[in-house]
Amino acid sequence: MKPFLCDGNIIDKSLQPKIMLNDCKECKVTEEINGIFECALTFPNTTANAEYLTVGRCLYIKASPTADYQFFRIYKTAMSLSGDIMVYSEHLRYVLNYYPCAMFKSSLSLLLARMNVISYGTIPFTFSGNTAFVNSVYGREIDINTVKNIGEVLCGSSGSIVDVCGGEWIFNNFNCHIVESRGSNRNVVLQYGYDINECNRDIEIQTAYTHIFPYYEWTLSDGTIANITLTEKDLDTQYPNITANDLIQIDTNYNASSVMKIYPINLATWT
Repeated sequence: MKPFLCDGNIIDKSLQPKIMLNDCKECKVTEEINGIFECALTFPNTTANAEYLTVGRCLYIKASPTADYQFFRIYKTAMSLSGDIMVYSEHLRYVLNYYPCAMFKSSLSLLLARMNVISYGTIPFTFSGNTAFVNSVYGREIDINTVKNIGEVLCGSSGSIVDVCGGEWIFNNFNCHIVESRGSNRNVVLQYGYDINECNRDIEIQTAYTHIFPYYEWTLSDGTIANITLTEKDLDTQYPNITANDLIQIDTNYNASSVMKIYPINLATWT
């Protein structure tokens, strides 16, 4: 069950496995319920595919013997002390952490149906829930009253879907599905891999944002949170090369078929 290198892009869901990476020495996936879903791979420094193992490229990986192949996106490469090439990737659903969402207050069923609409930027994901579970939490409201990204709305933050309603997410490539329980929590992290070897020293990391999301957020005297975002879809600017609306593009190489990486900035904290 070797990993594959993919062609295509995420936004139009055209990803396809292209090249089997036969010389992969180690492929270790770590998945925690409502948490980490990443993969670390090791390649010899003589691999013929070194030029393609770059940040932003996608891999197709068998996450466990019983699961479907999943798409992972490379976010960092490094060199180990022994000279091997280390590749660190995250499951496709981490893309949701790059997209902020609008303020919204609703039931779980309505929020799942509206997730793509309230996102700033196009996200190629579908959201659904187990019918029995969704019905069981009827009446509970998820209140997005502060700037969050879509990933934080799903889980891992105060006021998230999991925080308010409970449940456990199943991330299957572009599909995000919430159920009451995926199984029993026995405080065990399952890992699937082969040829596990030594500690490594990172020598390269790349972080780049394509857009910024400006907003004002402050606390009123009664303790409630006030927010201001750009509600107009156009804003005059003296810089013609900058697109100024709800999102301000800062990467001149960005194109609409690429994944955005949006940096929210609270202007109320700047003087």
